[in-house]
Amino acid sequence: MRRFFCDNQTCPTKTFAEQVDGVTSPHARRSPQLRGMLQTIGLAVAARAGARLAGRLGLVTGRDTLLRLIRAVPDPPSGPVTLLGVDDFAFKRRRSYGTILLDMATRRPIELLVDRTADSLADWLRSNPGVTIICRDRAGAYSEGARLGAPGAQQVADRWHLWHGLAGYVEKTIRQHRHDLRDPDHDIVEPASNPVASLDVEQIAIAADIDRVEAQAVVVRIREHHEAVRQLLAQGESISGISRSLRLDRKTVRRFARAASVEELLIKQRDGRPGAVQAVPARAVEPGVHDRDGPAGRDPRAGLHGQLSGSEPLPPSLSDSRRRATCHPSPT
Repeated sequence: MRRFFCDNQTCPTKTFAEQVDGVTSPHARRSPQLRGMLQTIGLAVAARAGARLAGRLGLVTGRDTLLRLIRAVPDPPSGPVTLLGVDDFAFKRRRSYGTILLDMATRRPIELLVDRTADSLADWLRSNPGVTIICRDRAGAYSEGARLGAPGAQQVADRWHLWHGLAGYVEKTIRQHRHDLRDPDHDIVEPASNPVASLDVEQIAIAADIDRVEAQAVVVRIREHHEAVRQLLAQGESISGISRSLRLDRKTVRRFARAASVEELLIKQRDGRPGAVQAVPARAVEPGVHDRDGPAGRDPRAGLHGQLSGSEPLPPSLSDSRRRATCHPSPT
């Protein structure tokens, strides 16, 4: 690229540089090709990720530079608009609002108005003739602006505003006639009691609970640890060695080793009762108030109610406590 000098002493420009179309541009730090590549990267993956991608490609740049290049991209030219979309947006919610205009054929925004008044929309429509259909929301200002700016245009509502308006009117109608609606509780028919059906439902619920517990990660982990402990014991490993290998407590390893099967370890997870080794006898407690089951075939609540109301004798321990409390009242 050649450089020329001016011999005229009064010329403010002392030097001239030759420009090559498509390769150089005046007062530019990047060639048009490099600038186009950086703009494409910034538009595709934004600034931060674009800077990392450009660095991998050998184009060292920063995210702020990519942002400046993106902002400098000129807006695409908009041709004549026949299908116009009108809606409002918030500069600051509940404070200031504007109007956005869209080309519904290309689905691209074409203009932003500083307010949402009828005069602003009417002025824009007068300066941009050719609109035949205006798709707007239900605001009265937009209706008036469309009527003044484009009297021959057809005004329609978009899909979202149609559904939103329909939902509002349905809710309003139901609220007005809510007293005419029947109570759903009165329409429910009570099913006939069937002990066999209830028993089947209870068995199905129990089976579902067992299947759910079996699928839990705790059960799977217990099965894996039990199998690993059994394999190491068969190989002659000690309890301490197995504890170090599996990173388990020695008490846990000893409990796994003593269990005849993995089912003994899963009893507590299945039905909430202690294991077979720690099982408590069913009649280990003293019969009376503490024995909730009572005689076989009798409702336990009936026996407890009789003891508390006085119709049945209390156990000896409770009778002695009541007698002592009666003979030796506490001082007031």
